[in-house]
Amino acid sequence: MATSSSSPDMPTRRKSLAFVPNNAGRHPEEMYDIDKKVVGSGAFGSVKTGRSKKTQQIVALKYIEKRMCKDLKVLHNEIDINKSMDHPNIARLYETFEDNQLIYIAMELCSGGEMFDLIIDQGHFDEAHASILMQQIFRAVNYMHDHGIAHRDLKPENFLIKQKLGKGAKIDRNTQVKVIDFGIAKRFDRSQGQGKMNLTTKAGTAYYLAPEVLSGRYNEKCDVWSCGVILYILLSGSPPFGGDDDAEIFQSIKSGKIYFDLDEFKGVSNDVKQLILHCCCKDVAKRYSAQQAVNSDWLKLQHSERGVSREESNDLKCNLIAKFKNFGSANRFQKAARHIIAHHLSDDVLRKLQNQFCSMDKDNNGELTLDELKDGCREMGILDTKDIGALFESIDADHSGTVSYSEFLAATMDAKQFMKREVYWEAFRVFDLDQNGRITTSEFEQIMQNDGADLNLPAGTSAKEIAAMFKEADADGDGEIDFQEFCQMMDK
Repeated sequence: MATSSSSPDMPTRRKSLAFVPNNAGRHPEEMYDIDKKVVGSGAFGSVKTGRSKKTQQIVALKYIEKRMCKDLKVLHNEIDINKSMDHPNIARLYETFEDNQLIYIAMELCSGGEMFDLIIDQGHFDEAHASILMQQIFRAVNYMHDHGIAHRDLKPENFLIKQKLGKGAKIDRNTQVKVIDFGIAKRFDRSQGQGKMNLTTKAGTAYYLAPEVLSGRYNEKCDVWSCGVILYILLSGSPPFGGDDDAEIFQSIKSGKIYFDLDEFKGVSNDVKQLILHCCCKDVAKRYSAQQAVNSDWLKLQHSERGVSREESNDLKCNLIAKFKNFGSANRFQKAARHIIAHHLSDDVLRKLQNQFCSMDKDNNGELTLDELKDGCREMGILDTKDIGALFESIDADHSGTVSYSEFLAATMDAKQFMKREVYWEAFRVFDLDQNGRITTSEFEQIMQNDGADLNLPAGTSAKEIAAMFKEADADGDGEIDFQEFCQMMDK
């Protein structure tokens, strides 16, 4: 199937906070010890693991052969979309490399493999376990749609399990799911709410295609249909629209008829059946949005008693406001560095903060409003919230009116998690554009001016003000910031 659409690219609502380095002309072997073993392969290349020589972080390195790509613009579109995503259930893109033959993408490593293999291994899931996976899937899709991104190829193979599960081990509330592969994803204009029916390319994978995709006129709700199919498969181990070949599958999809006559559906609640029917409704106007699905009665019931544990809540309650104040008092250079660090720290390190973020995010859109932050603090027993408004503004680095996932992590991560030289190195590299071990004034200006909205810089910040920030970190006044000076600036 083709991988593009006639709809024009539209801007996302907020800029990325990821600061993803583009190491054009460099090979990942300069920065990673790469394992020779291939851990994954696809139509365009292979995947290996690499360990950072500086930080020891292990990443997934995706090797993509340029000669296998008919249009490199499609690949660069995938990279651009992926690096703009900032959600706990979307695999993170750390950096890219490029030479004459290959493009290399360093991604978050997910050791648990594809959700598809999990389904094959376990056959099917009960509602409680299926809901653990589906809540995360719907959260990610809701976030993507809220930011004007239609994935267009949602299927179990494109969801990875973060943690490696032991043989026979069951998933639980700590099992994390990550969306991958934005190869045929498309931006759409969400200014009028849901996107217009102006996507036209028949893109995706047979079992999971919505009927309107086959007709060649659709919008982002094609993803919701795919989610309904995935939920049906999780509960039964079989697809709702089957056939011996694509033609038969497409005919079944076009009928739009779903049956719950399999033995696996005996005893399954009406709520989850209704959710599947709402997601796989042929009438696109009546089909659930991702927001309606993630806030459905079934998911609310399944997760009504879950969330942040009392122990986690008590740990955060003790110093949450203090962390907010500490972050608010940091200078803009330090805040930028902490955003970069938060992007690179592993989920294992940040698990408690991730749980707290998701618990506060009541509408499940992947961002926190001021009211959600205040309510979250009250639920933790923090009753004095008079300073929250001012603190919220200091955390909301891009002035979008909401706090993103990375903004929340940057403001709340423990000092012991980021005040390490090997962790500082990742942030330093982003500013050191030519990778010569020193940040020059021009490099600093380029980062600060290009991404000023992300660094809490007011509109119209002058070159003089940016120069003053640089001078503050340039301890010896030689016009450059070396790594030692960078560390001293971060330790202040």
